[in-house]
Amino acid sequence: MSGDILPGSLNGHTALVTGGTSGIGRGTVEALSAAGARVFVGSRSFAKAEELSRELTDRGMAVDALEIDVLDERSVSTAFSEIDRTNAALSLLVNNVGTTAYEPFGDIKVSTWDMVMSTNVRSAFLCSQRAIERMLPAGQGQIVNVGSIWATRGGPGRAAYISSKHALVGLTKALDQEFGQHGIRVNMVNPGPVATERAMKTDVDTTGWLEPRDIGNLVAFLASPSSKAVRGAIVDAFGNGKVLGNFD
Repeated sequence: MSGDILPGSLNGHTALVTGGTSGIGRGTVEALSAAGARVFVGSRSFAKAEELSRELTDRGMAVDALEIDVLDERSVSTAFSEIDRTNAALSLLVNNVGTTAYEPFGDIKVSTWDMVMSTNVRSAFLCSQRAIERMLPAGQGQIVNVGSIWATRGGPGRAAYISSKHALVGLTKALDQEFGQHGIRVNMVNPGPVATERAMKTDVDTTGWLEPRDIGNLVAFLASPSSKAVRGAIVDAFGNGKVLGNFD
């Protein structure tokens, strides 16, 4: 596919992509695999992860299914232990799981606020802790957090979502400062409108929007040796700069 980074640029790397069975997650799995990485597809649904694993394996890619509920601390620990049991040395974590909530500030329920913060921030905290434990002995590794263009902006009716993505910026920069000296690079990608499966099922005009694989290619670049100078970066991915949509 046009725009893919060079095949082989991630040879020898092992990656975990959370929320990897659809949308940006799937596009990232495909891009990393095409670049030569062994990829674990993380999903709460092992059946969906297995289905994608079989599809991509049949295309000659090294893709493994991994059941993980990123909201559950025990599940996260178990999933990382499963990776360990394959003797794979995890060198890349893509924190892609996320959820949205659009409603006026006064209408936000505490349960909604907590759900958005847990899904978008706590999950990245839990997975990053486990990943960094494994990267430190090797003295190298990459974490890429998938945010949103709203991570550096404000807007009405999005307080919970925007706050969570701003928090992910803070986590990215904090981890970069704490672990960059140990060879671990942490960056963040903020997609603009992306033509995911969910967006395509609506009547929204997605003409000119980025494809999930476009974001995946950017993640693959940030994980590759070509980007070794990039640390603690918050990278906006706007595509053609079209007006913001509800499917970021």
